[in-house]
Amino acid sequence: MNDRIDLNFVGGSVTRKNMSNGEWRTRMRLERGIDTTITEMPVWNWEDGIPWQNAHTHKSHRETYFVISGWMIMGKLHPDSRDASAPRYHGVIMTEYTHSSMSFSPGEAHTVLLGPGAIIQTTRVDCHVEKSDRDSQDWYPCEQLDCWVKRWSAPEIKRGLFDEGIRTGESTWSLPRS
Repeated sequence: MNDRIDLNFVGGSVTRKNMSNGEWRTRMRLERGIDTTITEMPVWNWEDGIPWQNAHTHKSHRETYFVISGWMIMGKLHPDSRDASAPRYHGVIMTEYTHSSMSFSPGEAHTVLLGPGAIIQTTRVDCHVEKSDRDSQDWYPCEQLDCWVKRWSAPEIKRGLFDEGIRTGESTWSLPRS
């Protein structure tokens, strides 16, 4: 099977591709600064490794994730407000289940882990950044967050998901700092 398909039409495009973590993404991008993506995660096994997306941020887009089926863990960097003169960040993990959603504003670093067989919809909307400041790609890696979430073991994540009662609705839990 081809791992990438591109279709262009007047006013936009549709792309379907297989990501490095195993996800399949089908994205419709419109020239008006809006795109929507359906992401399907095949069934995966905890023992084979944890398929986090690459942590990233956007300069000009607000990104909203909606869980269609299954579960999703979202990691983000959260300001540590104890000392405003020397801002530091720590990670926060949020667990979302079917029919829940989460949004990130421009500049908020975030990452996603989809449960086995999960399906999500992601919508990105341009937040009216000056045209000269726009980057057509508008995706910037966040190594700090990647390092933080990817050091978690499967037992630690499963304990947070299942043993600590995070089963329904929106839940937030912080992982230990490095």
